[in-house]
Amino acid sequence: MRGSCMEPKEAFCMQQAKEKFKMDQNTNLEELPEGAFESVSFERINIRNSALKTIHPSALLSSAETLSMLEIFSSHIESFPFDVLPRLTSLKVLILPLNRFASVPPLQSGSLEELFLMRNTILRLEEDGWATPKLRKLILDGNPFSEFPSDVVNGLERLEEFSCAECNLGPNLPSGFIKSRSESLKVVNLAWNKIVKLEPGAITGVGPNTNVDLRHNNIAVLPKESFQSILQVLSRGNGILNVNSFSSEEGKSAGNAIPCDCEAEWLANNRLFKSIGGKCQNGSEFQKFRWDELECLQPCPYSCVHVSFYPLCKPETVILSKREGCRTEELCCQPNSPSVSASTTTTPRPTGPRGCEEPHEFLNGFVRKSCSGVVTSARGEVDSGISTDCIRDGKYVPGSTVEYKCDDHYVIRGSRVRICTESGKWTGHVPFCDPACSPPPNLECGKRRLVTGLSAGGKPSSLGEWPWQAAIYDVDKKLIVCGGALIRKQWVLTAAHCIAYGSSSRPRPQNDFRVYLGKHYRNDSLDDDFVQHTQVSTIVSSKDFNIHNFDSDIALLKLAEPVRLTDRVQLICIPKNLQITENNLKDGNIGTVAAWGLSSLDVLSEELTQIQIPVVANNICRRDLIYLPDKPDTFRTLTVNQFCAGQNTNISETEFQTVCPGDSGSPMVFYSKTLDLWHIEGIVSHHLGKKECSKRAGGEYGIFTRVYRYVEWIETVIG
Repeated sequence: MRGSCMEPKEAFCMQQAKEKFKMDQNTNLEELPEGAFESVSFERINIRNSALKTIHPSALLSSAETLSMLEIFSSHIESFPFDVLPRLTSLKVLILPLNRFASVPPLQSGSLEELFLMRNTILRLEEDGWATPKLRKLILDGNPFSEFPSDVVNGLERLEEFSCAECNLGPNLPSGFIKSRSESLKVVNLAWNKIVKLEPGAITGVGPNTNVDLRHNNIAVLPKESFQSILQVLSRGNGILNVNSFSSEEGKSAGNAIPCDCEAEWLANNRLFKSIGGKCQNGSEFQKFRWDELECLQPCPYSCVHVSFYPLCKPETVILSKREGCRTEELCCQPNSPSVSASTTTTPRPTGPRGCEEPHEFLNGFVRKSCSGVVTSARGEVDSGISTDCIRDGKYVPGSTVEYKCDDHYVIRGSRVRICTESGKWTGHVPFCDPACSPPPNLECGKRRLVTGLSAGGKPSSLGEWPWQAAIYDVDKKLIVCGGALIRKQWVLTAAHCIAYGSSSRPRPQNDFRVYLGKHYRNDSLDDDFVQHTQVSTIVSSKDFNIHNFDSDIALLKLAEPVRLTDRVQLICIPKNLQITENNLKDGNIGTVAAWGLSSLDVLSEELTQIQIPVVANNICRRDLIYLPDKPDTFRTLTVNQFCAGQNTNISETEFQTVCPGDSGSPMVFYSKTLDLWHIEGIVSHHLGKKECSKRAGGEYGIFTRVYRYVEWIETVIG
């Protein structure tokens, strides 16, 4: 049969030769069935851009002794017969990117050398029993890991290249995160992971020629205790610690913003800066920066005394060089006795609690403060807001982080991120907001022009009551399937799962959808001249969207053309002020959701209907969800990127309101009396309760995407 075309058991065409089997762009084949290749064996199998979902083990075992490379690229594989790997005795390269794996069992292969699992939806690798002694290359980029496979990586004694870029590993890498045993390690790639801080010992086992890639993270300082040991090893060879985040096109930082200042002065010791790739915050290259020209003052370990009292100092403690905190006419020393100290010391060394003072006032913008001790999810995300855990004895503990962002029409000058150091100082430079330009016309948001009051909850809204409400219309289903919110003339915010394929995280083609604005009735025949509709030109889902727990369930739709702002079509304000958001999302505060989803009778609403429901604090929501019948683990899916809203068990059946199927993507909005504006704080994501709307009751809450956590992403996408 060599050189001939094999007669398949299914209706698909294959090119076949003993050396190679290749199939591309086949959207009909969903299975490689039992005995698909009969007795024919191959050295290489390449399947790309297919609809393949399952593979029978026998389809691979016909090549058990000959197959050296297997590639299944951009298909629909959700499970793979990994258990046959021990029998594929010649397999060296396994390539499975852009499929739909959520987890990978312990692999066992005595021949496998290269494994590629990029761009799946892998949350974890099962570690117990993993045995791939010859594995040299492990590529895991673009998977939303909830648990990093440290034991797998650290146990690979022949590993040469490891990459887990865009794996959602931040903000902190703990000690022992990577503790490689390989003497051949050449590449460790952890770029684009929102990493803020490395604990001491986070990355060990690198060699003199290893390239450690930390580009495009959120690192704002290089603490000596975390990076010195890495750089000392790299300085013995040609290895590089790459922290570059500068855009070659725009010439500005796109992540790491590390100042070349006195906090990093230790890099000049033994010229360790020569092993750092990238640029400082000011655009200077680490390797070319004039470290010798820094004028850095060390703190005085004793007391600052006037030079006239020099004879009263203990000779072995005298420091004549300028020290931090000492005036020009003072020197640093330890006086002979406490009484001498009391009478001669002019500037004693502070002895108060260790930490940083309150950051300076920041006008025309907002501040987010957090610390490494506040972790509220398994993925290690730091919850937004100001935590009292960050403050001890009136000062921010070392490691506390302050992030700054300016309001619209202002540009930030100075450091975007500052971290409290052990010396009691904030890193970076004091930021401020500089006016950029006048606000563009016709971009006023959060105003309702036709309505001054609120309709009753659970009832049809008034015409034009929610002028930012968008209807997402599925062209194939000929149905309004979700809601959305107009945030710019050409951009609608919605839920990522609304525009994704089935149980996948991948967005469908933009031609599958149309968007209606100013719409009130579901039936198109009732639309008047004020209803606008347009095609979708671009769909952008959050790259962190996880279909399994609906984390980062948010997407942007770019309209084919800008809409006209009228009394019936207006913009909703996105939340940019942390204090307003925290106030809106306090436990018990009431927000409004309008949508065309199912009613209490489980039939689609014919008019835009609204409900008013209270926010439920996440800790209360988790507590109540534990008691949901038949769903004891659902409370674990709640992340810091989400919040709950709904009514508790005390509500009567006649007063009960809730979000229902078909409401997804619709905004949950709040009114600010101070600003006289409406803001979108949530997007309807999913519901942890009974599937049928008519059977839901108090204590079964809706889960909403927390929009504030994605403002930076939104502004990056829409420009």
